[in-house]
Amino acid sequence: MNPKLHSEEIENYFNETLAFEMSLAKSLSSIEQKRDDSWNVKTMSEAEVQNIYFGVETKRVIFLDVLKELFGDKGKFNDSIKITLLQNSDYITNKLKTIVTEDDYTIIKNYVMWRYVQFMSWHAGGKLRDEYNKFQYTIAGTAHAAEPEMICAKLTNTVLSFATGNIYAKNHFDVNSIEKATSMYENIKNVSLERFDYLETYGFLNGTTVDAAKTKINKINALIGYPDWILVNSSLDDYYKFGITTLNESHFSNMQTMKTILVAVELAVLQSAVDNKRWIKTPVSVDAYYDAILNSIAIPMGALQSPYFMPGSLDISNYAKLGVIIAREILHGFNVFEIGRASCRERV
Repeated sequence: MNPKLHSEEIENYFNETLAFEMSLAKSLSSIEQKRDDSWNVKTMSEAEVQNIYFGVETKRVIFLDVLKELFGDKGKFNDSIKITLLQNSDYITNKLKTIVTEDDYTIIKNYVMWRYVQFMSWHAGGKLRDEYNKFQYTIAGTAHAAEPEMICAKLTNTVLSFATGNIYAKNHFDVNSIEKATSMYENIKNVSLERFDYLETYGFLNGTTVDAAKTKINKINALIGYPDWILVNSSLDDYYKFGITTLNESHFSNMQTMKTILVAVELAVLQSAVDNKRWIKTPVSVDAYYDAILNSIAIPMGALQSPYFMPGSLDISNYAKLGVIIAREILHGFNVFEIGRASCRERV
């Protein structure tokens, strides 16, 4: 935004940006709407995305040009790029198209800039960091209060998570935990399959539903510990190939570089075949998770430690802690109030 603007103009831009963000929030579909049959996965070229969703005559949003301008040759984008989208005809062709094409393009640019400033302001330090902390406290009731060393460690673990996972796996992780946790997962999965038989026997579910549920459970990809490739240094170099060598002594500059790298990595996924064994979160995370799109469960090595799990402890202790977590993640695939029950058993 132009620093020479008067306060009234700045306030006007702010109100327009806020109104645009509110219109985006209001356009989101409800959970029930997301379960209808108009949702599907479709692979399209960039040109098809442009033409179908925004029209040949509409040049407000040209995806490929935006990607090229943002990432240059880092993303290796070309005119034949294929984009896989979770498509909802009502949301994309009506709500989102109306918002993006009818609003003043300046408002959209200011909104994108605002989101970037909001995201990066803490890393700039000084007054911007103070303002960020005030903003964070206002919207969430919390602000960055940790020591700088802890914050630095957390950021490093966030933007270089697979690299830190390499160090942790090689120097601090008991690899026997993976075998033990895998055995626990298989046992809990088998019990889950048996329980669905009981639901059919006592009339809670019909045979067709039970068969579909059991098929989905059997198709779950269990990701336990960490992906093997993070132990190979050359594979890590390839993963972070989009500019890791440009890091310097400036924290703000390094965060810009790392975020660009991570976004470029994510965008590269759009041009790749679906990987059902892809880790969405990091292997050093202490949170297990279920991914409804890929029908996968991840039990990261960060969770395979006390208090959740101890490889030398009694089975009853591990099942009472990690076992409950595993069972919960399996059940996420059938949640009524989430997209789990509406997701497919596999993604191809």
